[in-house]
Amino acid sequence: MKILVILNSGAGKRSSPDAESQTEEIATAFQAVNVDAQVECPEVPDLTAFTKQLMISPFDAVVAAGGDGTISAVAAALVGTSTPLGILPLGTLNHLAGDLKISFKLQEAARTIAEGHIREIDVGDVNGHIFVNNSSLGLYPQAVRKRDQEIIRLGRGKWPAMLDASLRVFLRFPLITIRLETSDGTLTRTTPFLFVGNNKYEMKFLRIGDRPSLEGGELCAYLLKHTGRLAFLRILLMGILGLKHERDFAFILSREIQVQTRRRRFTVSADGQLMTLDTPLHYRILPKALRVLTPEIAKP
Repeated sequence: MKILVILNSGAGKRSSPDAESQTEEIATAFQAVNVDAQVECPEVPDLTAFTKQLMISPFDAVVAAGGDGTISAVAAALVGTSTPLGILPLGTLNHLAGDLKISFKLQEAARTIAEGHIREIDVGDVNGHIFVNNSSLGLYPQAVRKRDQEIIRLGRGKWPAMLDASLRVFLRFPLITIRLETSDGTLTRTTPFLFVGNNKYEMKFLRIGDRPSLEGGELCAYLLKHTGRLAFLRILLMGILGLKHERDFAFILSREIQVQTRRRRFTVSADGQLMTLDTPLHYRILPKALRVLTPEIAKP
């Protein structure tokens, strides 16, 4: 088995080994399971284009080693092809790996890839950009933008910068007015955010919940029903206390969702990465468009 590994050496909370030592660690893990691994650690802004370029050579699989952003970028190069995606979850949150029951331990994740069990999963698409987890508008993209500005301007750590950025955005509490168009009709709503998931999530306020399925063939759009700060704080408190608050969210299931706004361009988050896209935003599900190497027990 010959594989290509795309490594993001800056992902996650690891003890920050340099790229060379991380590359050696990954190569050793695959040698232990008799897999020939070519490990690349590119410093390029577009991992999708970089992956497509290297795929000119034949590989049995392409492996994304990093967090959800890295995995999403590499996956975008593989959507619609026969080449499967392998995952080494080296990031902070690793939502897709968690939903696919892939071990966060390097050696076990490498063994999963070597075993070669393939699962076909859905991916989402917004205006031609692939996402494997979710996309959002409103509060979260604005907080991420301010976080990145603080990291660059003040040299702060990711999580302290995110906490401060989230507080600043909450104090302004910007609202967006959007119109959602699906095959079932139209919904106009003023809301602090719109969250579009690749399949349905178990919605939890303080963290993204699990997805029971990645093969449901539907997007799930979530909106907060309330627009005031006090209602928002109440929901936040319920989340802290672990109380259920699904009734505070409205959701729509659809294969395609068109999002209309008054703005000609809009900042969108897709798997944690920010993009500025022309409106309207056209979301669609691509059923079973991505082949992924997973533990056999992860098959539905």
